[in-house]
Amino acid sequence: MSLQKLNTEALQYLFEGYLSNPGALYDITEITNKYNQNVHEYGSFLKEKNWIKDGRFLPATFECSISFDGIAVINPNYINENCDKLLSTLATLGGQQSLMELLDFGPHEYQRARDITNFLRDSGLIEVIYTHNDGSVSFTMNGRDFYQQNGANFIRQ
Repeated sequence: MSLQKLNTEALQYLFEGYLSNPGALYDITEITNKYNQNVHEYGSFLKEKNWIKDGRFLPATFECSISFDGIAVINPNYINENCDKLLSTLATLGGQQSLMELLDFGPHEYQRARDITNFLRDSGLIEVIYTHNDGSVSFTMNGRDFYQQNGANFIRQ
């Protein structure tokens, strides 16, 4: 079986886990065994690609969670839709806004909200100040310019 199939299955598994509990680590050993791959070598490969975060090598297993780069490989629409939503809502409301309200996320989705805002912050589009289970989000000058030029069409470069 091909590496591409293994990548797709592993990243899809990690993405589904991320959606249900973004703070958890997920064991990919069963998937690598199915494809006759060494779990530690494959874990190292995923880490080199920056498709995972928090990789943990255990004696016979490997646990990790998916990174934003991994999500971009398996489901780029997730990133684009959430970034579009945050940027367009922020542009409509203006000023500083609640992170959780901008994304319309519940308290159990706080880690996902942080991942999205960290990505946009690292891209230079927003500023964020985190508080307990929320954050205050505003555009940077670059972010405001980006939004005026592109509207709600966030395409990950």
